[in-house]
Amino acid sequence: AWDLTAVVLRLTPGMSGWSYNLHLQGPFTTWTSGAPPGEWAHGIDVGAVSGVTIKGNLIENVKGDCIGTDGVRNYGGTQQAVNVLVDGNTLRNPLRCCVATVWNLDRWVVTNNLMDKPVPYVTAVDFEPEIGGFVSNFELGYNKILAGPGQTYGYSDGFAVSMWSPSSTPGANVYLHNNYGSWPDGFLNSGGGWTNVVNTNNVQGSAPP
Repeated sequence: AWDLTAVVLRLTPGMSGWSYNLHLQGPFTTWTSGAPPGEWAHGIDVGAVSGVTIKGNLIENVKGDCIGTDGVRNYGGTQQAVNVLVDGNTLRNPLRCCVATVWNLDRWVVTNNLMDKPVPYVTAVDFEPEIGGFVSNFELGYNKILAGPGQTYGYSDGFAVSMWSPSSTPGANVYLHNNYGSWPDGFLNSGGGWTNVVNTNNVQGSAPP
């Protein structure tokens, strides 16, 4: 039901390099109601990589996340995905998230992307490390984020960014700044346990502040 086999592109353990100028398209069309199947069917599933740039891609209509990180666990055990740049991509109409962070991530920069998230299920950017996962040293800046309608399904739908985890210590050093766009319920919906989260200069509008 989770469609792990339906990932469009996998980045496997130890990989370094670029994923550039690709058009990755999934089978998703429209969402109706209820928790739908296919949440692991990501456009790019990032495993325990070390030094990867994801740039200039169009990723759309996937049943999972446009860029997800379940692969850290599924293809890399307890390792980390480290030193990752996600820049200048168009991430459009995923069933779940444009970018989702689970398990162990360190030193990520996500900048200058268009995140078009019309589906009222989860959020455009989701920080949600599972128990045993830890997200650290993450920068999210200068992205245009278009969030869907608010609170249709009850998963922070109308926010641009959500930070939640079943873990009591999910992560530290997250810098959210200069993002712009539209989000009917606010920019950030944050749960507890996060350390040193800076949320500044994120504004509604058609241009970065």
